[in-house]
Amino acid sequence: MVQPYCHAINVTDNVGATPSMDALAAAHLVLDAGVEPILQISGRDRNRIALQSLLYGAAALGVRNLLFITGDYPDLATHPHAKPVFDYDSVEALRIASTLMGGVDISGAEIDGAPQFFLGSTFNPCGEPYDLHLMRLRMKYETGARFFQTQAIFDIKRFADFMTHVRPLDVWVIAGAMFLRSLEVAEALAAFPGVRIPREVIYRLGRAGRGIDDEEERLAAEAEEGMRIAVETVRALAEVPGVSGIHIMSVGWVDAIPDVLSEAGLVSAVTNRR
Repeated sequence: MVQPYCHAINVTDNVGATPSMDALAAAHLVLDAGVEPILQISGRDRNRIALQSLLYGAAALGVRNLLFITGDYPDLATHPHAKPVFDYDSVEALRIASTLMGGVDISGAEIDGAPQFFLGSTFNPCGEPYDLHLMRLRMKYETGARFFQTQAIFDIKRFADFMTHVRPLDVWVIAGAMFLRSLEVAEALAAFPGVRIPREVIYRLGRAGRGIDDEEERLAAEAEEGMRIAVETVRALAEVPGVSGIHIMSVGWVDAIPDVLSEAGLVSAVTNRR
């Protein structure tokens, strides 16, 4: 359904510390379907031996786009008693991948056929403290990251300001746009670490459904307002200097992707670049 509207599909790695299909297997299926995968790799569930094994597997299967994250703690997820590994964070993972690309493993042993990847990571332009997030971004760049995905952005002004520091690095930035289908979804997501949803957005969704007693009609009104917010956000992010693409996080609202991208004027951009 979404294939005609995207250049790549993000494949998450047990996001939120909740088990899902193995990310490399899923990335291989995406590649087989004719779409370029971006494979997320978390530091939570494996050590550096397992990481190197995963990278060899990715190279063998033709999965080249790797996005490293540190990962969420399992404490508040579906498996709170699971033991996290965290043998490496995203910066160390980038260093390990860059080392393999140089023809040796992290013990210094030569490897046959150095894998070649397009390395990436994340940053949160709305995170605090501001300088710490900027420092981490620069560390990731220095250890090999050449593209970045952001957390979901609703504060366009803050993002544009942060991008003035990112543009000199000459990297690809994929800005995060999250779809909010209802007030309930927005309030739940606002409680997640790293997600910052302005009160104005919450207010707009609440106002859209206010006074509507029928639940189905109320949810439809909130979804209509959520669609407007999504279009405004995508359009605004695309206009920020230095943005190379938009990372759509539909949050279970996949059906909205074609309409939002069409309304935002981005469908022709996808078609022309194929």
